[in-house]
Amino acid sequence: MSAETLAAQRNQTLQNAANDVAQAQRQYDLAERQDGLSSAALEISKESTYLKERSVFLRPTAGKLGSPYGMRLHPILHYWRLHDGMDIGGNCGQPIVAASDGVVVKAAMGGYNGGSGNNVRIDSGDINGINVQEAYLHMQSISVSVGQKVVKGDLLGYVGSTGLSTACHLHFSVYENGKGTNPAKYLTL
Repeated sequence: MSAETLAAQRNQTLQNAANDVAQAQRQYDLAERQDGLSSAALEISKESTYLKERSVFLRPTAGKLGSPYGMRLHPILHYWRLHDGMDIGGNCGQPIVAASDGVVVKAAMGGYNGGSGNNVRIDSGDINGINVQEAYLHMQSISVSVGQKVVKGDLLGYVGSTGLSTACHLHFSVYENGKGTNPAKYLTL
C-alpha cells in the first residue's frame, strides 16, 4: 500500500472519528436540553399546583384591608413590631368564614388571650409540602369548637374587637410550618 493510500485511509478514519464525536456531542447536548426542559416542566407544574391551592382560600370576611403584614407602629403599645397578619375592617357582628378546609385546633374565648382576644385557629394540613394554619383574631363570638372539621365558607364566628384591639376588625394570620407568613400569599384582596 502506498503512502498516499495510507494517508487517505488515515484521513478518512480521523474524519469518521470526528463525525462520531460531533454526533455524540449533539446527542449529549440534546439530552442536557431535555433534562433542563424536564426540570423546568416539573417546576412549572409545582408552581401551577401552588397557584391552584392558593385559589382555594376564600376571603374570611367582607371589608377593606386595614393594616397589612409587616413592621408597624403598634396603635396601642406605641412601639414598632411585626404585625404578623392582616387586618380586614368590618362591623362588629359581621360573619367570619373559614378561608379553607381544615380542622379547628384552637377556639379560645374569654377576653384578652395574650392580646388575640377571642380567636380560632384552623389546621388546613399539607399544601405543597407545607403545613398551613390560619388564625382568626379579635372575634366577638365563636361558632366552632376544637376538633371540628370545617369546609371553606363555614361560619367560624363574628367580627369583634376583643383583646388588644382598637376597633371592630378581623386580624387574619397564616402560618407555614408554625411560622407566620404574609397572608397575601394565600388571599387575593
